[in-house]
Amino acid sequence: MFDGGQTVGVLALTPEGRLVMVRQFRPGPDRVVLNVPGGFVDAGETPVEAAARELTEETGFVSTDLAHVVTAMSASSTGQRHVV
Repeated sequence: MFDGGQTVGVLALTPEGRLVMVRQFRPGPDRVVLNVPGGFVDAGETPVEAAARELTEETGFVSTDLAHVVTAMSASSTGQRHVV
């Protein structure tokens, strides 16, 4: 079983209602894919704090209106994926 830790994905909308996405290289498919901003939740961080940090790091956008939506767990991992 893979211990994936905690990760977060950010469903962020622009003022015009467009979903914010990033292009990132992923080694699994060996190509650049379109993804929501996100990453690992650091020690001592809440998923919402991690979401705010990742959104700014990956896109430059800053949001003060974030809310935790759901936490999903994989059948093949002990990791948790938070959606904010």
